[in-house]
Amino acid sequence: MSGGISVSFLTLTTPTDPVFYIFSTVSWLRDICDIGNSMERFFILIDDEFQTLRKSMLCRGAFGGFKNKVKDSGSLGAVRDINTLKRWKEIKDGINSRGYRGNIYYGFEEFHLSYKRIVIIVGYITFLIILVSIPKWF
Repeated sequence: MSGGISVSFLTLTTPTDPVFYIFSTVSWLRDICDIGNSMERFFILIDDEFQTLRKSMLCRGAFGGFKNKVKDSGSLGAVRDINTLKRWKEIKDGINSRGYRGNIYYGFEEFHLSYKRIVIIVGYITFLIILVSIPKWF
């Protein structure tokens, strides 16, 4: 659960292009980064498919108890993935219409690690931890 929350927080607060750029410097990760960067544009399509399937499963009485929630979530994910693969032709046409040539150019972004910036970040996090724990002292 906490891993999912961490990934969600990272995804919602970090622009994906710099992350894909850093990972694309490794040759065997480049294809995965290309797929991720292309699929980022189709998350709305996948989410719409997920919501439709979930509502149809709820109408049929799915997600009853804990065991059924786990089982039905797996079924939901499998059906969503199969439907996405069936719609691959539409997705591929969308990618090709955006000028995809087989690899994505990420550009060069210069990034310097500054010790001053690290000290400020660590100090800010320490301040927040102290601020949160003050009510516990009283």
